[in-house]
Amino acid sequence: MEPRIKRAYADYEVGWISALYVEFAAAQALLDHRHEPLPPLPGDSNTYVLGSIGGHNMVMACLPAGAYGLSTAAKVASDLRRSYPCVRLLLVVGVAGGVPTTTDIRLGDVVIGQSVVQHDLGKTLQGGRFQTSATVFTPRAKIMTALSAMRAAHEIQPNRIPNILAGMLHASGSDCKDCNAKHRVSRPPRHHPAPHIHYGVIASGNQVIKHAGTRDQLASALGALCVEMEGAGLQHVDIPFLVIRGISDYADSHKSKAWQPYAAAAAAACASEILSFKPVESREAAGAGVSNAHQPSARKDDQIQSVIESLYFGEMDARQADIRQAHPLTCRWLLNRPEFRNWLDMSAFDQHHGLLWIKGKPGAGKSTLMKFLLSEAQKNMQDKTVISFFFHARGSEIEKSTQGMYQSLLLQLLEKVPMLKCVLDRTELLARGPAQRKWSVVLLQELFEQAVERLGMTPLLCFVDALDECDQDQVRDMVSFLEHLGKLAMSHGITFHLCYASRHYPHITTKFGISLILDGQEGHKQDIANYISAELKISVGKTAQLIQGDLQERASGVFMWVVLVVKILNEKHDAGMTPKALRDTLLDLPRDLHALFRDILRRHDNSRDETVSCLQWILFAARPLTPEELYYATLACSDSSGTLASERDPEETTDELIQRFILSSSKGLAEITRSKVKSKAPSVQFIHQSVPDFLLKEKGLVTIWADGDTNTKGRSHDMIKSCCLRYLHLTHPKLETLSAGPEPHFWEEAASAFPLAEYAAKYVLHHANEAQASGVDQTPFVRRFLSSLSRWLTFYNALAYPWSHYSQEVTLLYLLAERNLAHLAKLHNQKPEAWMARGRERYGAPIVAALATGSYSMVHVFMCTMPSTLGEDDSYVDLALSKAAAQGHLGIVKQLLEPRRPGRRGDLTGPLCEAVRCRHISTAELLLKHGAMVNSKHVTGKTPLTYASYNADTGMIRLLLAWGAHTEYAAASGHTPLRTVVFREMELSVKALLEHGANMDSVDAAGQSSLSLAAAGGCMIAVRLLLRNGAAVNLQDHDGRSPLVHAAMQTRQGTGAYRLSCLQEITKLLLSGGAQVALADHYGRTPLMWAAGKGHDVIAKLLLDAGADPKMRDDTGRTARSWAIERKNTEISKLLAACSSRA
Repeated sequence: MEPRIKRAYADYEVGWISALYVEFAAAQALLDHRHEPLPPLPGDSNTYVLGSIGGHNMVMACLPAGAYGLSTAAKVASDLRRSYPCVRLLLVVGVAGGVPTTTDIRLGDVVIGQSVVQHDLGKTLQGGRFQTSATVFTPRAKIMTALSAMRAAHEIQPNRIPNILAGMLHASGSDCKDCNAKHRVSRPPRHHPAPHIHYGVIASGNQVIKHAGTRDQLASALGALCVEMEGAGLQHVDIPFLVIRGISDYADSHKSKAWQPYAAAAAAACASEILSFKPVESREAAGAGVSNAHQPSARKDDQIQSVIESLYFGEMDARQADIRQAHPLTCRWLLNRPEFRNWLDMSAFDQHHGLLWIKGKPGAGKSTLMKFLLSEAQKNMQDKTVISFFFHARGSEIEKSTQGMYQSLLLQLLEKVPMLKCVLDRTELLARGPAQRKWSVVLLQELFEQAVERLGMTPLLCFVDALDECDQDQVRDMVSFLEHLGKLAMSHGITFHLCYASRHYPHITTKFGISLILDGQEGHKQDIANYISAELKISVGKTAQLIQGDLQERASGVFMWVVLVVKILNEKHDAGMTPKALRDTLLDLPRDLHALFRDILRRHDNSRDETVSCLQWILFAARPLTPEELYYATLACSDSSGTLASERDPEETTDELIQRFILSSSKGLAEITRSKVKSKAPSVQFIHQSVPDFLLKEKGLVTIWADGDTNTKGRSHDMIKSCCLRYLHLTHPKLETLSAGPEPHFWEEAASAFPLAEYAAKYVLHHANEAQASGVDQTPFVRRFLSSLSRWLTFYNALAYPWSHYSQEVTLLYLLAERNLAHLAKLHNQKPEAWMARGRERYGAPIVAALATGSYSMVHVFMCTMPSTLGEDDSYVDLALSKAAAQGHLGIVKQLLEPRRPGRRGDLTGPLCEAVRCRHISTAELLLKHGAMVNSKHVTGKTPLTYASYNADTGMIRLLLAWGAHTEYAAASGHTPLRTVVFREMELSVKALLEHGANMDSVDAAGQSSLSLAAAGGCMIAVRLLLRNGAAVNLQDHDGRSPLVHAAMQTRQGTGAYRLSCLQEITKLLLSGGAQVALADHYGRTPLMWAAGKGHDVIAKLLLDAGADPKMRDDTGRTARSWAIERKNTEISKLLAACSSRA
């Protein structure tokens, strides 16, 4: 057996995608050599076959068995592109259904898609009629040149498909003997046995076409030669592709698989022949490109993936994971409710616009119901894309914000429908690194809307739970936006179903939608009855039946009340209480959920302090605590037993003991939750949002606190701060070892032995600041902390990550600035010099730390400390403004602009240039409104418009132009803004500058105009735009070279096919725009001479066709043919010789 070759991922230049196993087999049969397989990369589920055909290294993949359609093809192609980044061409090769029209298409023929049309993209009109908005995708010029060469060869001799097919499978002798003879179509015999190759439109969609009428409609409307189901899926993969199809049936009721092997083999053979006309590219050539706009986008794929990854946040599905699965006997009733069925009924879509809103009392079980619906949809609606978000009021800020919801929904949608990733192909997103990329609700809404618009025939189901756990203003905006999206989807014929769940507030009126109220629903009542019957341990006897009836009646539809009461009754039953006494206990319990919480917390007064402390920590901790942290934190608040100073002994303080302690201290109102992320520790949270609502909004904590102080928040933070401070002053041998230095084993041992130590070091300042904000004076704390700062540093540096360590010289002001602890900063009043003093810390000066971390409140404190300095010298503010503008902190920039004196307009140049350079358009606009001079120069010599043009930031360019930016200022390179964006071929930016009067014919130091630069750079779009706007087509530079000369004089050797095709198209544009073919440069060389010398045969022919004289001589006496012979360009020499003889 021949030993297999082993190559690297980057060595493969051509991808090949098959949909069926028979197509995949035909593809593999054509490999000249098989290569060793490479290990799959993470996240890539494809199985690849590697090899070579005619010197091209091929990577072949097949769609998963049983999977088909555009999205599946897009997923396979995206994964292939990511794993094999140097792939420059994708071939989609296989079978299709032919469309027998005036074109004589027969079984076994091959169709090559000169354009691919997605035929099922459109909208359903009144009466159910589907109106297509078919989108056409054309292969790029690079592969079209190979097709042109092959077609030209076939004009001289037949195609080589029969030779390639020799030895492969061929068609069976199936016939149509059972068909109606009157439908038989007579066709003339063909002179050549080879399958014919047809070039034209391929219709692509998600539906199998087995209906002659539908097929013929597509032929009539689109001019399609065949129909298939994968090609259009590659439209957004951002890589050149070509669809090649063998005809295996006629897309009608006679559709069968008999001809598939032969048709697949014919298509594969045709693809192989196309490759023989495509030059083999080296890795260097494949990777090279003329500009970022046209480079094969391995880099762009990586950039888009980076944008997608920036949508992710760790707690994205934390709330959903915390919700327990529905009890087996509950929730199923909802699937049969008329409201639910009507919601899914497409015939009623124009009435409800796809919106279902489920409402119920607090604790009614809405979240459990939503999790059930989500699970059912994922299991039973696999033809639909299902996404979800569960708001979480007890989670981090992003978990209870609409920004978090949009990030989560958009991420899920892009991951499940990869072809939608194209919505992220935007300069302002791709050009920024992860640190600069900041999501906003407006941007996320825009991207989500664009993604939904592109869904086509892909149905989308979206579930959003607990709207009441998000800010009401945010929810109102969200509901309004999604209502708009529902209307948009309906107008585009897109299936978009949205299900909300919330309490009866926020009170938001929607024009469309279905409302389902849980209160009083028989199915919901039966769920409660089923739960009681299954979970209540007293199930026998007359009294037990009375208890069950009482439970259901007193619950009033609140599932949480039932769960808590059943638990109480079961505990008392286990303790030996009689059924009659159990019923008396039940009748004594409050019916209201909040009153029940109060009753539970007032029991066992002997542990009230422990309970209050436990609840305070869960309510006000800066982050969710682990069970071990909460255990020691609760005990540390009343350290009568010396627990605080003793290290944890795992044999005595077991996990089980800690769990029992938390259950007891919280009176069963808190639970331990475990993250789906294995590396994330368990945490403690309340069993339901109604618990913190009761403790804070209903002042439940005040009613059980011994002294009844109403300043619950301030007192609680002060208590937690004191506890943390005590921890920092513990004396214990293991803690003392921390002073030896940040050795890993020291802090690991200390953190394990003293679980609260890390939290205490990290958050003691936070709790002091919150206490001060709530009116509990922290002046004594600030003094004490300053005196023990070095001890805090020892703790913090030993227990924190190395990148966040502080030097021994760090100031308290710097610590407060980095953490935005403004209330403590007011107590620790410092002079302006202290704010600007640069230390050894990560951000240097305190004011820079505040700006870098977006600490708005600290910047305000900074401004308050220095009103007297804003006379002759406000350099402090200038520096702060530049830093804030570069960071894009709009709120901070507003604060810093407030005290500025009028008349010092030029001082804002630095901040404006920083905002423009870093693409912060809102900040730039604010600075302009406050007097920043739009045409002033930065210390670098650049104007704001220069920075914007370098970024090709069209939005920023338009803003600056609207404020009067001069378009003709040239940077040190000699490039004006117009020439800069022309060279980058940013069409919208070019348009913006031209609309504002940019001089197209201004020249640089070499005398070159924008048109010459665009022609030399192969910037076809820019050339077209400049010519359309009247650019001087014959303007010569200092060497006498016109734009036409610049296009002709570009090096031919080593230039990629795409760049060559651009230069050829540019030559056509210039000629049609009036370029003079006889206009020579200062050395007498005409465009034809340059093209002949550089080997541009196609350009030379274009020039000859336009009247170029091959007999003209330059200053050295050479003709165009002389240059061709001298540079060994034989083909052009022959062409010129023939033209000269005719002349």
